[in-house]
Amino acid sequence: MKYCSKCGAAVHTDKDSFFCTECGAKNGPGAAAEKAEKSSEMKSVVFAFLLKNLKYIVLGVALTFTTVFFLIYANTGPGNTLQPDEVRISFSSYNVISENFEDVVLRFKSEGFENIETIPLGDMARNETYFFDEHDVEKVSVNGKTRFSEKDVFKKTDPVRISYHSYKE
Repeated sequence: MKYCSKCGAAVHTDKDSFFCTECGAKNGPGAAAEKAEKSSEMKSVVFAFLLKNLKYIVLGVALTFTTVFFLIYANTGPGNTLQPDEVRISFSSYNVISENFEDVVLRFKSEGFENIETIPLGDMARNETYFFDEHDVEKVSVNGKTRFSEKDVFKKTDPVRISYHSYKE
């Protein structure tokens, strides 16, 4: 009894060279040489492919490393490091207009701002119809700036002024 070198199946034969009845692999002294020849042939094909395409491979690796470098630098560069007294805002001024002023106050507090002032406008009269609701934000300013974008950086102590619609007193 002999065993297949590829799948390990038991094959009933007395011959030195045989084909496996399970996987069909050639076994015996000639099989190893044939296998080595195929392996060598495959290596030379792969080597020829690598040589032929070496410039593209090098270019691809270089582009990958360059991209990774810039992505890392973009997130850790000097312009992205905050000082302990700074905050990076995660929303724009347009995102808070017409929201309830109490929700906007919470958003600014969660960003780390410390100097928040709310200003009721007193611009609503009872028994009148409006396109906005009481307590809707009309205008927001941070350090006097009424237009700001996501990722803008401010000082934690910069004054935040939130003006909102309210009924006349």
